This record gives sequence, C-alpha cells and structure tokens, in this order.
Amino acid sequence: MTTHIRQRSGLVLESPFIWRARRPGSRHRLFCFPHAGGGASAFADWVPALPADIEVVAVQLPGRQNRILEDPATEVGPLVRDVTEALGPLLTGSFSFFGHSCGALLAYEVAQLLQAQSGPRPDRLFLSAQPSPAAAALRPKIHNLSEEEFRAEVMRLGGFDEEVAVDEDAMDALIPTVLADFALWEQHSMTMGPLLQSPITVMVGETDVRAPLETIEGWGDHTAAGFEQRIFPGGHFYLFDAGTDAEVFAFLAEAVLAHSAVSAPRPSGPPVASAGGAAVSTAAQPPCPAVPGRLHSPRLLRRPPATPHPPAGRRRPAGAVISRQPGKSATPPSAAGSREPPEVLYQPSPRLV
Repeated sequence: MTTHIRQRSGLVLESPFIWRARRPGSRHRLFCFPHAGGGASAFADWVPALPADIEVVAVQLPGRQNRILEDPATEVGPLVRDVTEALGPLLTGSFSFFGHSCGALLAYEVAQLLQAQSGPRPDRLFLSAQPSPAAAALRPKIHNLSEEEFRAEVMRLGGFDEEVAVDEDAMDALIPTVLADFALWEQHSMTMGPLLQSPITVMVGETDVRAPLETIEGWGDHTAAGFEQRIFPGGHFYLFDAGTDAEVFAFLAEAVLAHSAVSAPRPSGPPVASAGGAAVSTAAQPPCPAVPGRLHSPRLLRRPPATPHPPAGRRRPAGAVISRQPGKSATPPSAAGSREPPEVLYQPSPRLV
C-alpha cells in the first residue's frame, strides 16, 4: 500500500498519526503532541530550529489538516491506544515526549500505557502549559457552552491570527475541532495511576492564565523519577513568541541531548514491523516541496541558573528552573491545597491550520 507523502518544512506524512522529519544518525527522537484543535504542522518550524541530533516526530490527530474529513476523537482510551500503537515502531533508542496544553495530557496517557505494557519508556516528559490533573479538575468546563458562547470566548482571547479570525469560513471549519478536543479532555477523568518511571519537566509561561504557576506543581506527584519546572516569558502560547521560541529550542536541545550523550546514532535500515504487523519503511522518501512558513533561528540562548522557590506572594522569574527529586515535596505542608486555581479559559493556538 502506497502512503501519500506531504511535507511541512521537513515534516513528512508517514502514516495517519505520524508526521516525521527523518534524520538518520540522530541521537534522540522528540515526539510532539499538539494542543486542542492543533495539528502536526504546529511543530514544522521546530525541525530547522533544533540541532541535527534531534529527530522531530509530530503526532497528527483525526479531524484536522490532512485528516479533516475524519471525526475528532470522542473517547480518550481508544485514542491513547491508537496513538501508542502508531508510535510503536519508532519508540527505539533515546526518545522523549513533548505535549502542549491538551497535548500534554495525551503525552502523559501514552507514557502511562507504555509503562503498563512494560514497553519502552521516554527519557523525559515535557508537559507544557497544562495544570496537573488535580488542579485542572477544579476549573470550570467550557465545552458545554453554546457554540456561539464558546466561539465568543475563543475570539475574545485572541487565540487566532487576525486573518483567520476574520475569515468566517475558516472559523466555521476550525471551531468544531477545538470544541471537540475540549469536550474530549474536560469529560475525561484522570485517575492517579502508578507513578511514572520517567522524569517530568513542566514548561509554562509566567503569565499563562490557562496554567497559573500554582497549578503545575502537582505534576510532581505523578512521577517517581524526578520533577522540574521551567518558566518562560509569555502566556499560554509562549513557545510561539518571537525570542522565547529560541529559548524553548535551546532548553529542549540541552535537556534531551545531555541525557542521550552516550546513545549511539540511529541507523537507517529495513522496515520495522509494528505490533499489528504493519511495516514502516525507513527508506528515504522522495523530496516534496516545502510549504513556506515562519522559520526560527536555531541560535542557542544560555539557560538561566536554577532558582529556588520564592517567598510566599512573590512570582518566580521567567527562566527559573525549579527541581524536585523523587520523594521530596516542593510545596510546604502549610501551603498545600491552600489555593484554588482561578477561573481561567483556554486560549486556542494561532497555529490551528
């Protein structure tokens, strides 16, 4: 069976769930899970911006872009199983998961399923702009608003590029997928499963109203392998902001390559069979014209030194790295559970198309 190939600044469609920028000889594979309503092309600019030692694999979900004719997922369990099976042949060597907003929840659930199956474990989970499950459960749900009210909230928050926001046809096509993703995750009850044996790094914008700083520390209770917070300038979509994007790339490159420093380069070779018996070819694909897009500089910025927790009432500065080792609480007992996350609304990404 021939697979139709398309390219987005290096990302090539290899299967319904996988857009991949092949880099034979790379030392690390970074799997990227998009936000609500977002598609794999949200990570197209990451390919030229990250070092050649990192191979980017972007997850494509039904109901968007090349899968626009499919219905969006309505149940988390089947989606997690489908994504896990699709990624299976590529879960070799050194790899990590990066998920933004709702994509962070999907990345976490896939890691949980892999661990339950005694499968390969990611070197690290990078969970971006997403409160811990316990904190997220306290927020008001907005998927049950009327379509008009939901759209008004999305528009009020300015999550779309201006040219998209004024295009009624484009908005009519995009809003249902964003709403479907909200319904999927807001109705999903995340239980406290076994602690992950992979470390978790939470990445967040210092002014993110979707994931305030006090709502992210709970992720440390979901891993037995270490927990770190990385705070960047900006809001919910800090990773797409000019300047901050380069800092994000530098941080990710440093973090994943430091862990995989002793890993052997990835060889190219014959097809690898998945659990279902389907083969994924590792042969080079024919070149396709890239779709023009904003490219970020691959320059690296120095990561600021680790910063301890600030006194009560003081905001952590952008660039702070907060670490917690397994078994050590990052929150004083007197403060634990003392603050309820404020009422916040989701800001859809400008990279929905």
